Amino acid sequence: MASYSIIARRYSKALFAIARTHNTVTAMMDELLRLQRAAQECPALVPALSAQEFDMRQRKRVVDAVAQLLELGAIVRDFVKLLVDKQRVHALTEIVAAYQRLVDEQAGVIIATVTTATPLIDCNVLSRIEQVIGRLKDRRVRVESRVDPALIGGITVRVGDEIFDGSVAADLRRMKKQLLRAAI
Repeated sequence: MASYSIIARRYSKALFAIARTHNTVTAMMDELLRLQRAAQECPALVPALSAQEFDMRQRKRVVDAVAQLLELGAIVRDFVKLLVDKQRVHALTEIVAAYQRLVDEQAGVIIATVTTATPLIDCNVLSRIEQVIGRLKDRRVRVESRVDPALIGGITVRVGDEIFDGSVAADLRRMKKQLLRAAI
């Protein structure tokens, strides 16, 4: 499970509480994902909203323009303005991820983090892992994919506190222990 900063947890919980009172949890998640995608596709956006060279009015006009372009609702627009005011825009990605966790938790979805040495190109692998874990845990599952070249090969799957390690690195560690025990 990812560790989110105190800032991300605090802001995501507040936004989630607002979304629940307005019955817009899913719609707000969609808006946040659109905003996050825009920030990824335009890497200058977050730095521009944080830049001290621009006065607060200019930065908020940028937020208004982005909100209109992405068809964001007033709550998300105002939330981003709050992040600008509090100089917390840099935490946007973390806040969105923490909000997604709250949405998943409410829906009873568990997260399976699949880590491989190289990016998985075959989406069928992830969907099969999702199905297997869903049957094992008797819950809905959302798979997050990560890459860690240190695994050398194979795969690790983390679900909560459980780790299923089928990596080459783990096999090598096990073999090393066996050889050390045999040498004694």
